[in-house]
Amino acid sequence: MNDFTNELWDEVKEEVYRQCEIIAQTLEDKVAYRISNYKPRAIYDKGDFLNNLKHLVTDGSDTITIEVGSSAPHAMYVTGGSQYSYKKPALPPLLAWVERKRLSWVDKSGKPLTALQMAFMIRNKIYRDSIKERNVFDEVLREELDWIKKKLGV
Repeated sequence: MNDFTNELWDEVKEEVYRQCEIIAQTLEDKVAYRISNYKPRAIYDKGDFLNNLKHLVTDGSDTITIEVGSSAPHAMYVTGGSQYSYKKPALPPLLAWVERKRLSWVDKSGKPLTALQMAFMIRNKIYRDSIKERNVFDEVLREELDWIKKKLGV
């Protein structure tokens, strides 16, 4: 009594794959929106995290996998934060960031700090207090879980 033919199974799997592709693209779009509109400040400097955002739907023999993520080198620090470390963050990227943002601070006497001094202060602050995680992927997935289940008929 094998009414479920391979041809029918292929059609079902193709439809599930199509729905997964729609889900993946929607999640990517919502994550991109969240990155650009994150409160209190958008997760945006040069745009590497956002510009390297992508999704992948993989068709296995009996599974379909959806992945949404960013391939930016610093993505793990954005999504996972930086926990207390025995190593201080690299100074050159922080210096470049200070210069790119044209930050200006003064010391207690009102004397302007150099970009290098500000980069050292930021590095020490990150080393001491870490960076708060902003896992936009988990946030969007939690918000859209009911919609995903409905889309897949679960």
